[in-house]
Amino acid sequence: MKGNGVIGGLLRISRPLNAGIAFLSILAAGMIAGTGIEKVIAILPAAVFGTLIGTAGNVFNDLLDIDIDRVNKPKRPLVEGSVTRPAAVGWGTACAVAGAAGSSLYGAETFAIACAALAVLAVYNLSLKRIPLLGNAVVACLTGAAFLYGSSAAGDIVRGSVPALLAAGFNLPRELLKDIEDVEGDKQCGVSTFPVRFGVRLSRDLAVALLLCLLVGTSVPFFLGYYSAAYLLVVVAGIAPVIVLQIVRLSRSPTPESAGRAAVALKYDMVVGVAAVVAGVYF
Repeated sequence: MKGNGVIGGLLRISRPLNAGIAFLSILAAGMIAGTGIEKVIAILPAAVFGTLIGTAGNVFNDLLDIDIDRVNKPKRPLVEGSVTRPAAVGWGTACAVAGAAGSSLYGAETFAIACAALAVLAVYNLSLKRIPLLGNAVVACLTGAAFLYGSSAAGDIVRGSVPALLAAGFNLPRELLKDIEDVEGDKQCGVSTFPVRFGVRLSRDLAVALLLCLLVGTSVPFFLGYYSAAYLLVVVAGIAPVIVLQIVRLSRSPTPESAGRAAVALKYDMVVGVAAVVAGVYF
C-alpha cells in the first residue's frame, strides 16, 4: 500500500470536501424547512445519512473510472494503491446501506428520496455519465436533491425546492468544466463527453453561457419574495464576484487547466450559496 494507509485512503476516496458540502446542504435545508434549534438537532443524523449516500456514489465512481483517473487524476487512492478494489467496494456498499437504512427513520418520503438517489447514482456511474450533457445534468440534479432530502427530513419538502434549483444551477456548469479539465484522459479512454465530442472551446462557450444564466438566476429568489435582503447581500458580495471572475478567466484562457481552477472555485462558492439561503430565511 502507498500513501497514508487504508484509513487515510478511504477518507480521501470519500472526497471530504464534497461530503462536507453535502452535509451542510442537508443541514441548511432542514434549517430552512424547520424552525428552532430542536429541529436542526433532530436532522443532524439525516445529514450524516445523506452524506453517506453521496459518499457511496463517489466511491463507486472512482471504482469505475480507475482507468480514466490513471491519466486525469493519478493521485486518486485507487490509482496510487492506497485503497484496494475490495476495500473500496466494501466501503461504498457500507455507506449505501447505512445511508438508506438511516434515512428510513425519517419516514417514507425521505427514504424514497434516498433510494432514488442511490438508483440514479448507479445508473449514472454505469452508463449516463458517458452521454454528453445528460450525465452532467444528472449530477446537477443529484446535488439539488440534497436540499429536497434535508427539507423532507425536517417535514417540509417544498421549502427545499428553491435551494435545490439553485444548487443544480451551480453544479451544471461546474460539471461541464470538470469534463473540460478531464478531456485528455476521457479521450484516451474512449469516453464521449461533450468536450471530447465537440471540443474544448465550444464547451467553454457553453459553460460561460450557463454561468451567465446562473449569475442572473441567483438574484431571482429575492425578487420573487422567497428570501430577505440578507440573501441578496450575500449573493452580491460573495457569490456574484466569484462567478464573474470565472467567466473572465475562462474567456481569457479556454484551457483544461483554467476550467479545472474554475470548477474548484465554484465548489467553494456553493458553500457561500448555502449561507446565502440560510441568511435569507433567518435574517
